[in-house]
This record gives sequence, C-alpha cells and structure tokens, in this order.
Amino acid sequence: MSESQITVLAIDDDDYIRQSYLDCLEDFEYNVFTAENGRVGLDIYEAKKDQIDIIIVDLRMPEVDGFQVVAYVTKSNPQLPIIVVSGNGVIKEAVQALHQGAWDYILKPIEDFNVLIHAVDKCLEKARLIKENKQYQENLEAMVEERTNELNQANEELTKHKHHLQELVDDRTSELNESLEKLNKTKDYLIQSEKMAALGGLVAGVAHEINTPVGIGVTAASHLTGETNKFLKSYHDGGLTRSEMDAYLKTVTDSADMILSNMNRAADLIHSFKQVAVDQSSDSLREFNVKEYLQEIFSSLNPKFKNTNIELHIECADDLQVYSYPGAISQIITNLAINSLVHGFEGKEHGEIIASVLLDGDNLKIIYSDTGVGIPQEHINKIFDPFFTTKRGLGGSGLGLHIVFNIVMQTLNGSIDCHSQPDKGTTFTIAFPCTEHPFRHE
Repeated sequence: MSESQITVLAIDDDDYIRQSYLDCLEDFEYNVFTAENGRVGLDIYEAKKDQIDIIIVDLRMPEVDGFQVVAYVTKSNPQLPIIVVSGNGVIKEAVQALHQGAWDYILKPIEDFNVLIHAVDKCLEKARLIKENKQYQENLEAMVEERTNELNQANEELTKHKHHLQELVDDRTSELNESLEKLNKTKDYLIQSEKMAALGGLVAGVAHEINTPVGIGVTAASHLTGETNKFLKSYHDGGLTRSEMDAYLKTVTDSADMILSNMNRAADLIHSFKQVAVDQSSDSLREFNVKEYLQEIFSSLNPKFKNTNIELHIECADDLQVYSYPGAISQIITNLAINSLVHGFEGKEHGEIIASVLLDGDNLKIIYSDTGVGIPQEHINKIFDPFFTTKRGLGGSGLGLHIVFNIVMQTLNGSIDCHSQPDKGTTFTIAFPCTEHPFRHE
C-alpha cells in the first residue's frame, strides 16, 4: 500500500454488503478494513486508528450498533469522517446520527455505488479543508501573539519615562490595550470556524488586513521609544532646550494618535468579521436583522474584493427582522460572491454584485445577481453538480455552488434557481420558509 493510499473501515453485519463495499472501494484504489459488527469494528479502529482515514458504518447491528460506534469514535477523534448507512424509511435515524457527530449518510439499498464513492470523496475533501483551515488559524494566532508581544514590550518601555509624561502616554496606551484585548478574544471566534472550509480564504484575507494597522502601531511605538531615549539623554545631560521639549511632546502626541487610530482600525476589522465567523461555524436558529447581517457578510468579503472594480450592493428593508439560520445564509452569500469573483468577471473592467432580499408570504426570497460574463447554456444544468468547474487546475474545486445547493435544499428546506445569459450576468433566486419577527429597538 502506498503512503498516500486512503484507508476505509467498513462496518456492516451483512456479508454481501461488506463484500460489495470491499469490491467497490478497492476498484477506486482505497485500502479497506471490514468488520462484521460494531464491537469488531471498534477493535479494528483501536488497533489501526493511526491508519484509518474514514469509517462507513451501518446503524442497525447486533451487540454494538452504529450509534454506539459514532459516539465512541467522535469522542475519540472528532476530526475522523464517519458515513452512516440507514435503511429506507428510517431517515430519522440518519439525522440522529448526524447530530451525534456523523458527517454524512446514505440509504439502503445502495443501487448505485457511485453514491457511496461520492459520499466518501466529499467527506475526505471536507476533512482536508478542515485541516488546512486549522493551519490558517494557527498561523494567524501565532502572528497575533507575536505582534501582541511586540506591542506589550513597547508599552513596558513607555512606562519607564518621566512622571510629567506618564499621564499622556498612559491614556494612549490604555486605549491601545483595549484594542489588543478585542484582538486576542477574536482567536476563540476564529477557531470555531474550523469545520467551515470556505472561511479559510476569508481568514487569510482578514489576517492580511489586520497585519497592516498592527504593523504601523508597532512602528509608531518603536519610533516613540527611540525619541524618548534621545529626550531623556538631553534631559540628564542638562542640554534640553524648549524647542526640543516642544518637538518631543509633538512626537508623543502624533505617535500615540497613530497607535490609537490604527488599533481602532484593527478593532473595526475584527468586529465586522466576528459575527460572520461565529455564525458560519454554527447551525443555530436565531433572530436577526437581515440587512445588517448582509452588511456584516459583505464587510467580511471586502479583503477579497478591495483590489477589484466590483461593487457590492444590498437591497433590503431596514426593518426586516427574521428568525432563521444566519450561518446558512452567510455560507450561501459568501460562496455565491466568491463564485462571481472567480468566474463571473473575467475580462470585465468593472461590475456589480447585488443581493436583494424580501419577504414573500411565508418565504424569505434572496435574489443574488451579478453583471458578469454569464454562464454558458451548456453549463447551466451542471453548475450544482459536485466537482463541476471550468477552472480545474487554476484553483477551482467545483464545490462552491454544490455547497450552496445542499444548504438551500437540506438546511433551509427551500429552492434555488439560476438564470443566466452570456455578457448579461447571472441571477440566483433562492426561497425558503422563514418566520418574520417585528423589528425591536434594543
């Protein structure tokens, strides 16, 4: 077995099904371990856990059933993908298993084993993206810690200065520390986005944006430290003039203002990204103002669009307050916007993206449109297929619109339609059940 070969553990009490798994997966060059029940499967898992990349398990088995396997493995290694297999008519059991930690499900009888292969590939791809996203976050955390240490060191130097300058420097430093505290707290929110692969690119963009004001703040603090040392030397040597005193006080004021303004800029970037990051890592229902939330989403996308001539617009009533899944809506808008950026404006000097939202009876309707190059008619019926992309080899995974389709159809129990004409842009119309709540002033 090559080092890169994927290993699958298939657990099922049906000999025929186990053999079918083995034959099918080996045809696709997977290495396969099989177990006839949950107890044997867990024994193999414990013995081979460093080798196993994904588990396929039947829910209904004697002795140790699939639910027990899911619970045990999820507690042991929550990053290991698990696909549960459920019989027709018992979809409720599959949903229960997903809540316990399973990643996907398929229904028996499996008439087309391409469904199994697709589910395995999809879970493995998700696991890979989660791992990459975690690395992005760890790098960001290290960068934030390094910059924070540099700023704290600069602050310690400032506290050593003469008492008549202490009050001014302390005021500015206090404001700086408030921004740094917000920056440190954001690490927890970023870590929660671990299972949302699409958020990886946004994290990298925001990290780059934060680095600029933090770097300017460090430079200003270092410059102030140098000027303070020169000032103290002149003071102790007895050669301090009034003009030198005035120049130094101006340097202190300018540097402190620069530190404060740039830390406020970093804090604003963090605030705009924080709510979107939290929601994308959560499946929770909550009440929210739709227009304000769309503004937060577009703000988090600004790093990707700032060097383009693409304008982002929102058309929505100010008081539209609903009870729904904000994380799902965030993922939909984010994936559609990134899809437009990558595919929609090639060869275009400028363009627009418009998100229009309205309440249509009991449904919330989102009309997302761009003024890009459009989608060829021969591709329209394929755009929601997994791994379909016209950018193969150029960074396109072919999963963005497939993710949108699954969220709309499964999470939101809604519908999605695409209309496009060459050189006239593309429009996605999404509708799903939603409860309107009256706008409340807090």
